[in-house]
Amino acid sequence: DFTGKCQACSSSKACFSSLSHAVVEGKGEVPMENLRVGDRVLTHGAGGPKFETVYEFGDWSRKEDATFLQIYVGGQNKPLEITPDHLLYVQGNMLPIASGEVQVGDTLVGGNPGLPSPKVERIESVSRKGIYAPLTPGGNIIVDGILASCYNSQSEDWSPQAAEVDGIPNFVFSWHLISHVWLAPRRLICLGLSLKLCQPSEIPDEGLSDWAEVGEGVAEFYARQSAVFRAAVLVTFFALMLPLFALEQVVLSPPVLLAAVVAASAAYYFSRRSTKHSSKKLL
Repeated sequence: DFTGKCQACSSSKACFSSLSHAVVEGKGEVPMENLRVGDRVLTHGAGGPKFETVYEFGDWSRKEDATFLQIYVGGQNKPLEITPDHLLYVQGNMLPIASGEVQVGDTLVGGNPGLPSPKVERIESVSRKGIYAPLTPGGNIIVDGILASCYNSQSEDWSPQAAEVDGIPNFVFSWHLISHVWLAPRRLICLGLSLKLCQPSEIPDEGLSDWAEVGEGVAEFYARQSAVFRAAVLVTFFALMLPLFALEQVVLSPPVLLAAVVAASAAYYFSRRSTKHSSKKLL
């Protein structure tokens, strides 16, 4: 049993166990091992609870053994089973933190605004076969009543919240944001073109997805570099990826797309009006 934060667990995975449950639109609670690409799962956004499409699994295996934290909160009989590096939202923290850093007494973010916020009562550890990491467009998912990020921390080497760079606030380079921006091209393919391009068969392939595997390789390369080089890599990464991230927000979000069309139309209208006004003055 763990009465404080988990010091005995080590994992680079961001996964839930086979006994974890997500709420699927039209189906109710579904075990992780039965969750599929295309299912619309309950998550949480700026406007409150909503359903989003699972567009891919970052990791999926029925065979792999893993150690999970069992996080018990008040008002729930079953725990949240999650790998120690998986990011969780804890009240009082601006950024999601590695679940291995969660302590007894912490208050997590629940998936139902009408219920009391889930307070951590005890933390245990269990080994199970099977790891599952569903990805959603917003980067979050509600599992067993608790809001979690879809991503993991690199807490063994750095802060459990962010890639720290001197002089820059942590939220700029949070692990959640870095992961979410990294996956923008993948979401454009999966959600902008076809889910079948990301998941051709009903049962996902065992192991990491191709895109997640590339990301893991980049993270390992990053970890071996000096602090100065790391800062340069992060700045370059965001300079290259943010335009794709912005494009994704426009293409995949109808409200954002509508706002962009309206803004472009207005800019064109006033530009034409200004040109005509200038022409009349010249005459």
